[in-house]
Parts: sequence; C-alpha cells; structure tokens
Amino acid sequence: MLETLVESGDDAIVQQVGANASTPLAILEKIAAGPLIYERVAGLAGNRNISRTIMEKLIAATMSDANVADPVRHGLYKTYVLAALAANSALPQDLFDRLAAIDSPTHFLVLALINAPNANCAQMMHLLVSEPSMENASLYNTVLNKMTGKDCSFEE
Repeated sequence: MLETLVESGDDAIVQQVGANASTPLAILEKIAAGPLIYERVAGLAGNRNISRTIMEKLIAATMSDANVADPVRHGLYKTYVLAALAANSALPQDLFDRLAAIDSPTHFLVLALINAPNANCAQMMHLLVSEPSMENASLYNTVLNKMTGKDCSFEE
C-alpha cells in the first residue's frame, strides 16, 4: 500500500510516507530516486531509517538545478529538508559536519544545527557569524547561549 501511495504523484502524500518510521527501506529509496524537492522529501530527511546514501543524496540535492534556480525554493529546501536531516539522530558525524559548513544556512537550519548534540564549538562559531544570525538578534543570542552552555570560547 505504501508503494502505491508513493506512486500516486502527490508530493504531500509522498512526504508523509517518507516520514513514516514503518516505511521499508526499499520504499524510502524509491522516494529518494524521485525528484528531490522539499515538498516530497522533507519527511524522508527526518526518518531515522534512511540509509547513508539517501542522506548524501539529500545533501547533494541542495545544489541541484531544481533547487538553485529559484531562491525561494532553495531556502525552503534548506529550511525543511536540511534542518530535518540535521536533527536526525541517525545522521553520521561527517555528514553533519558537511551540513554545519553549508554556505548561507537558513534561520531554521542554524537552529537545528546548534541544537544537535554533536555540534562543536567551531561549527557554532561559524553559525554565530552566519548571515541569519547577524541579521537576527534573537538567533544570534540563541547561538551565543548554546556556545556558552558548551563552554566554547569566543570573541564578540
């Protein structure tokens, strides 16, 4: 039945199937083989059962033509897909490190990264001086507080 839902072509339904923790890996891979747009794969990004290959595809899709061509779509992909992936406790450290180093993170991606237990001080410093943090005093202070909580040294 889940495979039928994925084949329906309705992005919202595909997203829900991808988010379902009971969805078999073969169906998750089928979702990842389709268009990697935020409407389809935001649920997939948060699913703890996705493979490393799927995680790598989701990160690489940030720079796909479908996502880069439209700045709004690009921002939504970072907000919904990459933030969900950053918050996914199954994400390996090296892939988390790639997300933490991403250029131009969105507000919610910054929040997801700093709230992840595996964020280190250097990554937090990078996020502290990112565009969203520099433009939003509340976000800046949130990152600063997280850094203080981890005993990170910093200079303002």
